[in-house]
Amino acid sequence: MGENGAAMVMTDDAIGDGQLFASDNPATTDTLTAALGTSGLRLTRSVTPDECLDLLSTCGWRLLILDATGRTDVVLDVLSKVRRMYPDVPVLVLVRHGDTPTAVQAMKAGASDCLEIPFDPAQLQATVESLCPPTPPMLSGRHPALTHAEQTVLGHILEGRTNREIADLLCRSTRTIEVHRRHIMTKLGAGNLVDLVKRSMQIEAARNHHPADR
Repeated sequence: MGENGAAMVMTDDAIGDGQLFASDNPATTDTLTAALGTSGLRLTRSVTPDECLDLLSTCGWRLLILDATGRTDVVLDVLSKVRRMYPDVPVLVLVRHGDTPTAVQAMKAGASDCLEIPFDPAQLQATVESLCPPTPPMLSGRHPALTHAEQTVLGHILEGRTNREIADLLCRSTRTIEVHRRHIMTKLGAGNLVDLVKRSMQIEAARNHHPADR
């Protein structure tokens, strides 16, 4: 995280529209995006520690990248919380060149690995590939199940509420609700709101027909 407590979260296309959580340093953001552009992974931006933790609850992330070139204390606090709340998510911490103390603290706090900035793009890709777990194959003809949070958001969407209204009701950021909505649309194979309503009705009808699947 940089001066404003930014961080990075990574996912893959199978989950949704990958989201960029990038350092508040534009140069670092551009470098990361360029270096990972050919890896099949996309970044999602998170601006604050709270938003980072909020986004981590939206789906199964493959990698979290934290920028520790700014406020180290903030980064280590987020890292500690992530290790407690999402122990299965690997965490890569970016540190300034030669900042061994921060790297040591991060590793002791549970970081999966550390990289110095500036980094070699090939080294970054190799590190990311070593940390990202393989994507589990999806069953043919089946949509991945919605999380509890996504089911809640879907219910509000079907009641005609806007992202802002849902965010206010659930005490979440509008950005988080937008992420949930994208994941819901992707998981249910819906191209628009009408498709979403149809798919939801079909799923509900199937559940009522097969109660054991609930």
